[in-house]
Amino acid sequence: MTRIWTIVTVLVLAAIPAAAQAGWAATEWDMTPAQVEAAMPQTKPLKHGEALSMGQAKSVGSYPFGGQSVRAVYYYDDRGLSLVTLTVPFKACGAALEQLQRDHGQPLKISDQVLFRLAIWHDEPMQTRIRAMISPEAKICALNFERLSTYREHDLAPAARP
Repeated sequence: MTRIWTIVTVLVLAAIPAAAQAGWAATEWDMTPAQVEAAMPQTKPLKHGEALSMGQAKSVGSYPFGGQSVRAVYYYDDRGLSLVTLTVPFKACGAALEQLQRDHGQPLKISDQVLFRLAIWHDEPMQTRIRAMISPEAKICALNFERLSTYREHDLAPAARP
């Protein structure tokens, strides 16, 4: 009888879908560069990538977004993958923002900075923060996909009053 229950338990557990991994596209947060490059076939090592406070650029590739191929740069910190930046041609920025709104609803926050307009979404199931940085003057449209755990508290804090 114990053997039958063991078999039934295994079959039931096998039928339950696995939880999605937290990350972006086919990647997971904290992956190594080699793991990201294996998960994203259009990605390769970057020899001299820029360093930001969120990590060091170590991989680069292309990614289909909004009906076109855009440049993707992968940044890593001491835990692994921490940020993915997509550089969208400015003429396609409106379509990219519409795609984000279709996929994630209205932004959690929109703010005008000195050089950029920022829009922020939280994708809780994927544990991803999406930050769009748009500058019409400079013709820049960058989409940043980041570990949500790093920014959740900051993004949800009430705005400071002047």
